[in-house]
Amino acid sequence: MKRIYIDDTLYRLAQNYAKDPFARRRNDFERPPKLLRDLHSALPAASVNYREYVQKIIDEYELLNCLKPSQIDNKKQEFDRIVPEADLDKSFVIEAKSHKFYELVVNALRYENLRQSDYIRNSGYMGLSIKTCVYCNAQLAVVVKKTTGQTQAKFQLDHIRPKSKYPFLAISFFNLCPSCGNCNAAKSDNPVEFDLYTDNPCDDLNPFLFYVTKASIVEYMTSHNEESLKIGFLSTDGHRVLSKDHDKNFCITGIYNTQKDIVAELIQKKEIYTESYKQHLANQFKALFKDKSVINRLIIGNYDSIEDIHKRPMAKFTQDIARQLHLIK
Repeated sequence: MKRIYIDDTLYRLAQNYAKDPFARRRNDFERPPKLLRDLHSALPAASVNYREYVQKIIDEYELLNCLKPSQIDNKKQEFDRIVPEADLDKSFVIEAKSHKFYELVVNALRYENLRQSDYIRNSGYMGLSIKTCVYCNAQLAVVVKKTTGQTQAKFQLDHIRPKSKYPFLAISFFNLCPSCGNCNAAKSDNPVEFDLYTDNPCDDLNPFLFYVTKASIVEYMTSHNEESLKIGFLSTDGHRVLSKDHDKNFCITGIYNTQKDIVAELIQKKEIYTESYKQHLANQFKALFKDKSVINRLIIGNYDSIEDIHKRPMAKFTQDIARQLHLIK
């Protein structure tokens, strides 16, 4: 629910990944360039345009693997001129089995193996400290998988631009993002307005806002009935186009209206943790509270910095409401 700006450091990380997304695999692991060449040879000689499509991926392999969002539209047009999007699902018989063309490309790029690769570290996706679903922030972006008799926790990945329409981006760094199973299934191949990454320095990196209506806060303070609290969700673009699209695709309002107890607790904490009381705690426990963020995290039960939204479920929601109540700044 927070955009990530592609600065020089992040782009260098993407470029390093782009050279060999399977760098941690053994040398005898067949990598995409080899499998793409095999696919090029296996396609019927008469399918010149499909062969050209595959050859373009081979020729631009590293570039495609770290393609920035602002470059994607032009690159899509280049590929569409070779094989139009509507023709990507044409079937070919390879090794006595029928496959759609885009599936053959995705398989050659070894996306399924990428998901199983240990480059997706347990400490956070790609070392970016992303542990939650970037779409809803309500759940961890982790699923439980059983492989070879073992149960493992692995990151669930979503293609921002779907494999069926952008097969050349199947393992592209900036087209992959951690998501929960619910959001991944809900999005499917549908386009969404929100993009996790941006290379536009003018983009708002925190484009969404949760809030609770003032009237419902007053009513709650009188009745102490959590159900009287009314939670809202909007985007900061001034037109609410982004929030409406996000809500339509991921039912954000529906999810967070089940969390009124969190809002109620924050309202109660606002009454308890006055600025003077927080200062008293800081003075009383200097060894524990070396900076104000530690106190804030203990009070709201979550991270208090916008930069840390992707580290823990409900961080965005909790922070926004806590700031509205002036519980944190």
